[in-house]
Amino acid sequence: MAVRLALSLWLVLLVHFNPDGAAGARFVYLVRAIVEGHTFSVDAYAATSYGGLLSADIFTLHGHQWVDTNPGLAFLAAPAWAAVVALAHLLPGGSALLADPLAFLLAHFVTTATTTALFTVLASLLVAGWVRARTGSESRATLAAVVYAIGTNSFFLSGLLIQHSAIALVTLVLFLSVVEPGLVLPRTAPHRRRVLLGLAAGTGILVDLSVIPALAVLALPLLLARATGEPETSRQRRLLVNAAGFLAGAVVPLAVLLAYQAACFGNAFQPAQHYYFANGVAGGFATLPSVSVLLAVLFSLRAGLFVFVPVALCSIWVMASAERSEAAGRSARLLSVTLLAAYLLYASCFTASVEYGYFGPRYLAPVIPVLVGIAMIGLRRELHPVAIVTIAASFAINLFGAQNGIYVSDSLGAVRTVGLWLVRGPWLPAVDQLHADFGLGSATPYGFLALLAAVLLVVWFPWRREMPLPRES
Repeated sequence: MAVRLALSLWLVLLVHFNPDGAAGARFVYLVRAIVEGHTFSVDAYAATSYGGLLSADIFTLHGHQWVDTNPGLAFLAAPAWAAVVALAHLLPGGSALLADPLAFLLAHFVTTATTTALFTVLASLLVAGWVRARTGSESRATLAAVVYAIGTNSFFLSGLLIQHSAIALVTLVLFLSVVEPGLVLPRTAPHRRRVLLGLAAGTGILVDLSVIPALAVLALPLLLARATGEPETSRQRRLLVNAAGFLAGAVVPLAVLLAYQAACFGNAFQPAQHYYFANGVAGGFATLPSVSVLLAVLFSLRAGLFVFVPVALCSIWVMASAERSEAAGRSARLLSVTLLAAYLLYASCFTASVEYGYFGPRYLAPVIPVLVGIAMIGLRRELHPVAIVTIAASFAINLFGAQNGIYVSDSLGAVRTVGLWLVRGPWLPAVDQLHADFGLGSATPYGFLALLAAVLLVVWFPWRREMPLPRES
């Protein structure tokens, strides 16, 4: 069941692959620079026909051009593209695969499939496992996985190479390590588990600094947590042992980040964001916490949490009541509220123009799987009508938005998303790319969706049938 669900969600995400957008292009070209050029600078790509996609997300330093964010996602995606490049060199005429525009499209698809889409699927399975452990309901667990993967703005963000899916997965792993320790690495020895959790936290920092609010909230609970099967010890000893294990795991990705910054910028302790801001490229990018931005993050038609992820209304309803959230547990309720507050504060420190750049509240992406899990665990019979409406709205808005490949750019926001879909019908961003760059006018979204339906039918077909019991003679 889990394998079928994971494969199905992964295929749905891949069909909604979105090759457009500067935020994805910067990682694609960093991957290509690492694999093909054995360098971290994107000089070779900024001047190409796709260079315009990079213009907002690069800066110049020491005569070279660099991406404006941490390199962790590119490092995780590089092995898959390296395998494709190696295969292309072995195939007759394979060099054509490594020339734009095909190389850009292929690199973006391969790296998205093996990182962001895969991370969202893994997070969906973890949410499902959490819901199943707390409710005992297989159907509710399956619904939770599908809601997170397709019924939130994670659906849109999983269609391109961008860091938010990775940070959401890291946050969820650390969160569940505290509230549901038997779900994360349950058969791993306690000392190895601590190292692996530290590795996850360090990798989160290597990928993007947006993991820091999660670490700030979860650090103390993680340091005081006792692993399943671990003998009882004093709080002080447990804190020291856990801290040593976490640091042992985090040291490798942190060392990689410092080495990258030293190699690129000449200063191991200054991140790319520092030079990006210093170059004046992103003036007005960040501010002090702003109430107006906070309200936009929650309610705006262009980026509001409750507009683009209506199921979050159920989450708030559950978290607001000790009785409704009882099934999730007191620690889960407290940590989920604190985590949401931390990311709301974090998101309110960006200007509204930055919040509106993508589909939905992208800076709240790390907390969304937690909200979905809380909602699915806390649903009671009296909540079902509300749940049905909000879940249906979540599916509609995010499915329509991902199919149209919309980057919300006007005040109508979600209204425009739904309206455009109702007028134009299903569409897929990859189809636009095939039409524009490859002249494949015969490509249609209906063909892709029909192929997806056929593959899903094969995946879910009951190939294995139970043999009838032998009759007694």
